[in-house]
Amino acid sequence: MNSSSRQIILPLNKERRCHLHQEIDSLAIPVTLQTTRVGSPFKLVLTKEPRQFKQDEKRRKLAAEVLQGLENWRGERKIEAVTHKERTARSSAGKPYI
Repeated sequence: MNSSSRQIILPLNKERRCHLHQEIDSLAIPVTLQTTRVGSPFKLVLTKEPRQFKQDEKRRKLAAEVLQGLENWRGERKIEAVTHKERTARSSAGKPYI
């Protein structure tokens, strides 16, 4: 289930529905589970709870802020190309070569 989808319907037999239900409950994933008892196999309907959308929005915002910070840092930092000869000369003079 991606961040923009609200619901997913899975046609599963009883054993698989039960297993998936137990796993989701044990992980405390914020979705509601409902079994639609029509057709064969029955379908397990997973619906995201509203708090999941809020968490997704917070994650996207944080990721955008981190990415912007990295881009700013990269733009400010100048990496100096140092040859082996220059590195040796700087090192023997007690200067850092970073």
